[in-house]
Amino acid sequence: MTIPQNWQQFIALCQKLKSQGKTPLYLGYKDDWTILQAFNPLAGNLMKAKAFDISSSNIGKYNSEYELPLARLRELSKYSQGDVFSYNYNDATTAFAQGKSYMYLQGNWAIPLIKQVNSKINLGMFTFPAKDSQPSKSVSGIDLVFSISKQTKHYAATKKLLEYLISKKAYTTYLNQQFALSTLKKVNVYPASISGVVSNLKKGKITMSPQYMYPTELDMAGLLQTNLVSKNKTKTFLNQLNQGLRTILGPSGEGQ
Repeated sequence: MTIPQNWQQFIALCQKLKSQGKTPLYLGYKDDWTILQAFNPLAGNLMKAKAFDISSSNIGKYNSEYELPLARLRELSKYSQGDVFSYNYNDATTAFAQGKSYMYLQGNWAIPLIKQVNSKINLGMFTFPAKDSQPSKSVSGIDLVFSISKQTKHYAATKKLLEYLISKKAYTTYLNQQFALSTLKKVNVYPASISGVVSNLKKGKITMSPQYMYPTELDMAGLLQTNLVSKNKTKTFLNQLNQGLRTILGPSGEGQ
């Protein structure tokens, strides 16, 4: 199977697999956060960076930017196992590991569970082809950070623990077990399973996952799930998005 490099090639592959009676994608949208794994690369590659400058003065100004990403997000369900809201992350990950779909929209964190279910799986990873005529950027976000409270009574012991956790031995062990990516320049471990995205990583073709740009109180994943379940138009989603932002950030002028 040739790895698709743009949206047209990706959809053509999905259509070909579906015409052969095969399932291109297995989606676990019962867990709303899994929807972000499709929304992030679509929005991150297709929307202007200014659209994620989330502030009271910008509410509604970039509504039109959401049209294409949301349309393509809805289209993905056509090439799924069907009834995507009845399956959660574990269901979908297990099904993919068992060969019930050819592709799976998840990040490198899913690899340990996939390997646990099927240790012999022939697995590869590639950047989601969101754009029309050129390769897309990979999207990324930092979920795990270390810190020490200023009020701790055990500063020395805590500092010693953190020094161990970021030591090369401990750090490399964690990366290997979790198929995680290093943020330290001197510890670049790229498991074979993610070799398809290494080129983007080395060239710096990466953009921040949009989900991290929204206030956590907004529940972006829940908004997307509600929109997909109800099959509402983009306008309904945008009304809910902008109203939610106004509630959290305060009033602003009318959106476009």
